[in-house]
This record gives sequence, structure tokens and C-alpha cells, in this order.
Amino acid sequence: MSFKEKILNSLKYLKLNAKYVITSFIVLLSFVIIVPAITFLASNLHDEYIRAVGDKVVIVKIIHDTPEERMEGGGTGFHVIAPSGKTYILTNAHVCEYQDSGKRIVEREDGTTFTVKILAVSHETDLCLLSGIPGVVGVKVASEYGSLTEAVYAVGHPLLLPLTVTSGKIIGEDNVTVLIDIIYGNRANINNGDSQQAYDNEEKRIAEEKNQCLNFGHSRRLQPLKFYGVTLGYYCLGTYPSILTTTMILPGNSGSPAINIWGHVIGVFYAGTEGINWGAMVPLNEVKNFLFKY
Repeated sequence: MSFKEKILNSLKYLKLNAKYVITSFIVLLSFVIIVPAITFLASNLHDEYIRAVGDKVVIVKIIHDTPEERMEGGGTGFHVIAPSGKTYILTNAHVCEYQDSGKRIVEREDGTTFTVKILAVSHETDLCLLSGIPGVVGVKVASEYGSLTEAVYAVGHPLLLPLTVTSGKIIGEDNVTVLIDIIYGNRANINNGDSQQAYDNEEKRIAEEKNQCLNFGHSRRLQPLKFYGVTLGYYCLGTYPSILTTTMILPGNSGSPAINIWGHVIGVFYAGTEGINWGAMVPLNEVKNFLFKY
């Protein structure tokens, strides 16, 4: 090989190495600067979406019709955009119907309260639709259900405390049985000195509450509440097809929206699993079916 050819080959080698070095530098730059920057922007963007949902979330309270206006029950609800474009408040049936009588009050994060009405109830899916607060635009419902391991957020009021966001992932589907109510009482609990009328009234009350539990739908059943062999009452249990998540759910979170990273509703949380309080939510298709005619 001549000296000229050796020079040309050396130049080609240097040119190839230069391309390799430049390519490597670009790849390294993307990992060091560009990818973290995109991740940071996406994280801030989805945090902004979640924060925006918080403005649509309310505490739902059942206020007893007495001079004291004692609160009888409550949970979380949220404004949602129905297919018609109108905004309503969506929560769980076991939240809005905790008591047959009484006012339904919703409270915003700033403490302002509004009286609302029950518009629709589905005991089969544990969903309840309430009238919305004027001027509040609801959260959008997602077009499709989230996939396994997808991130999901519960935006609600655990223990009816200030707004809290908990996060987790979707882990599967299953039928989940939850405690709806406890029917206390038994004829044997009445003192021997009480009249026959007291026995009859107690028996009538228990029968009515048991029927009320079972009439909510075929998913309901009764289980005796016993202590040392003595029946003290009955558990009213409900079983629902559910999406299971690792999102922590506490009492008061019932009715919280299940939100994806884009701030869209993919379900409604209604219960936490026993022990670890992982969240079970009403599936997206059930939410859409329930809202369909609105």
C-alpha cells in the first residue's frame, strides 16, 4: 500500500470514528438531559391534571331532619360530565342512600355547602347521581378502560377529612364482597318486662331492615352477626364486579373518582379490601352505562 493510500484509509477511519463519537454523544445527551426533561414535564403535567380534578371533588353528607341537623353518614362525590354535556355529581349508592330521610349536602374544599337532590340510583353497581353545583364543570370520562399495571389515583376525602390523593396500579378484576350496613337488634335483646307490643315492634323493624337490604338487588345477602352463639343482628353484604387496584382506600373515600394520568375518570372507588385497604372500583363500562341517558 502506498503512502497516499495509507493516508486516505486513516482519514476514513477518523471520519467513521467521528460519526461514532457524535452519535454516542447525542445518545448520551438524550439520556442525561432530554429524557429527564420530558419525564419532568410529563410529571408536572399529570400532577396538574390531578390537581384540577380536586376542584371537582366534594364531601357528600346526609343530614338528619331534626332541629340539631345531625350528620348521619357521608362519603366523597365528584362532578362528572355526562354524555349530554351536562355536569352532575357522581358518588356511591351506599353513600347517598345511607338514610332514607334527610338532606343531601355537598361541601366543597373551601367549606361552602349546597343542598342537592338524588336523580338516579343503581344498587346493582353501587352508583348514585346527584344534581351538580351551578357553574362547576365536571371531570371527563375516559374513552377506554385502563390496562393492567396502569397508574390510578383516588382523589377524595378519607374519614371526611381534607382532600387527599392516593396512588396505585390496576392489578385485575374480581367480584368483591363489601359490608353495606349492620342491622342491629334481636327480639331476645328486649327485657323481659317489656310488652308483647315491644317484641312485635322489634321484630317488625328487623324484618323491614332485612328486606330493605335484600331488595337493593340480587348482589345483596344477609349474614348473622353472632357473639358467643347469640345473634346480635345481621350484616348486609353486597357483591359487585370490580376492578382491583393497589390504591389505598379508607372509610370516607367511597365515591372518589378513579383517575388516570390524564385526569380522566376510569371508575369510581367504593370499598377497600380487608386488611390492606386496597381499592376496589366500579368498572368504567358500568359508569358509562349508568350515565348513558344523562
